[in-house]
Amino acid sequence: MVVHTTYSQRLLESVRLPTAKTDLPGEVARLQGVAVPLVHELQRYQRADGSVEPQHHDAAAAAMSALGDELRRSDFFPERSLEAYEHDLAAWRAVGLESPPRFDASRDAIEGPDDKKLAMFAGPAFMPNSDTRAPLFQLVLIMRDEPDSLHSVREDYPHLESACQSTRVLTGSRQAREGQCVVLFPENVPASSKVAKQKFAWFFMNKHTPPYQWALDQIHERCGDSLFAEGDPLSSPQLDAEGLYDTRCCWAHLHEHHHQVGPRPLARNLALKTQWYTGLLEELKVDCQTLQACLRDVAIPYRWEVLELVLFDRLFRYPCADDALCNCDAGAGVLLGTWLLRNGTLKAGDGRAQLASRAETVRAVDALVGKILALEELDGAAYMKAAQDFTLSVLDPPARAGEQYAKPADWLSSVFACAPGSLAGAGDSGGQR
Repeated sequence: MVVHTTYSQRLLESVRLPTAKTDLPGEVARLQGVAVPLVHELQRYQRADGSVEPQHHDAAAAAMSALGDELRRSDFFPERSLEAYEHDLAAWRAVGLESPPRFDASRDAIEGPDDKKLAMFAGPAFMPNSDTRAPLFQLVLIMRDEPDSLHSVREDYPHLESACQSTRVLTGSRQAREGQCVVLFPENVPASSKVAKQKFAWFFMNKHTPPYQWALDQIHERCGDSLFAEGDPLSSPQLDAEGLYDTRCCWAHLHEHHHQVGPRPLARNLALKTQWYTGLLEELKVDCQTLQACLRDVAIPYRWEVLELVLFDRLFRYPCADDALCNCDAGAGVLLGTWLLRNGTLKAGDGRAQLASRAETVRAVDALVGKILALEELDGAAYMKAAQDFTLSVLDPPARAGEQYAKPADWLSSVFACAPGSLAGAGDSGGQR
């Protein structure tokens, strides 16, 4: 996943800049030319826990000061964020840069942004699915862009307790601009205090084009021109760049809506649902509920395209991750594929394999969602045990320490199977802004 530096007409016409004099391309170019290299320099001095190697203390301090000067010049970094950055930096220096960073103030200073406005984060952060697991210094400039085409979806599927925001990455450090990282949450920022309430949740929606294209290639190779044996051609390949962005936003909105409903809404059961097996089933459940909505609600824009993207990623892309056997998203994809196989929804012929039909696929999904919702009715300890037991009744138990499950033999011999690490090429081509 790579973010291009060109600007769509839609972006230029809709963006709400900080001032009438703000030069968006010029400001972005300056950040890319000066601030981002300083961030990359800082990353070279940091260790796995985000602390700075003692021999690089002076160079790191100088780079952070220079970065502060650049942030002070930027229209995109408001006064409250600058004060928070300087506070956190002073506190880190006081305890010693050889200790891990704690950037509570910088995290808590972020609010929003409102639709079509810009926001920027600078500080250490975990960037999941990027090229590092360390809380390295990062910089990311985003524009919030909630598609106008999804107005009815936002009304019919409200986010009751969610801070989910659809955004476009305009520039940033390597982990924000490139690779598989598509989110920044308050929880990603290393801090001394816990997140009391999630005030922002940035989803980098303009980074999804390359993985979509990778998944589409897999579908063509394994299934032909249709994912379904009923023969209807795929809808999503007809989307242009803006349509794909809107479709991915629609999926995210429906996914997030379903997190907040049901017997155990996520916001009120966060501790329970961030355990490994309950977390896997939660992610699987809300994507399956998205499939149910797309099949049955004819008013959802892009409903067939959303249905395809969910199945592409869950069945064909997520299970190919390097760390699939300890990755909830991958495990959820393998579980869904195995469930469909065992419910007879796969048809094979002419060297290809396809799902029987949209309706038959979602009928199997209905049964799976029913199972998961029934588990959520149990009390806390029973729910956690039942989640693990159910998951490992479909998937095989882990074979090695550090793994959470093993891929079943029937999945490994199916159309869904892929070699670990085969996803590496999914982010090589450029995304659209």
